[in-house]
Amino acid sequence: MEKRKSELRKIVLDIILGREAVTHERWQFAHLAGGVAEVLVRRGSGEVFPTSHVLRESRLEEADWQLVQEIFWDLICERVITPGFDSADAELPSFRLHSEARAKTQ
Repeated sequence: MEKRKSELRKIVLDIILGREAVTHERWQFAHLAGGVAEVLVRRGSGEVFPTSHVLRESRLEEADWQLVQEIFWDLICERVITPGFDSADAELPSFRLHSEARAKTQ
């Protein structure tokens, strides 16, 4: 696995497992990607992009966004996360930890 993808995967897992605090809830893909950007900015390896004259938010560069999307699907295939949060929100973009996730990520 390339170095950047490995770095991003660790951040994704830290967010999902609650080891890294982020501003938004972490159970939707877009919020997860935003959380990764937030962590990168905090660590000094990401950028903050102005979205208006008042609001600034962390956003991934396109190449990093694509890697986070790949990591997201890898985690689904590895049974670390599963689509849907609960019976009321049972589809993507929401997701939750797979019942076997803790054992696989420790």
